[in-house]
Amino acid sequence: MTKANQDSGLIVGDRFSTQGRGTTFWEIETITDIRHVGQIITFAEVGGITRMKVHVNDISTKGFHREARSE
Repeated sequence: MTKANQDSGLIVGDRFSTQGRGTTFWEIETITDIRHVGQIITFAEVGGITRMKVHVNDISTKGFHREARSE
C-alpha cells in the first residue's frame, strides 16, 4: 500500500454502492495520484462493464456509499 492510498484510507478492491433504479455495486480498480490534483479513483462495476473515474473528494457527492470492508 502506498502512502497515497493510506492518506485517503482507500485501497484497491474496496467496494462501494450507488442507488439508482436499484443498487449498483462498484469496486475500486485503480487509485492514481496526480500531483497538485490529488487522487483519481477508477471504479469498476461489479459484474458489469462500466468504469467511472471520480476525484477522491467527489466520491460522496457522486452518490458512492462505502460498503463494509471484508477482512
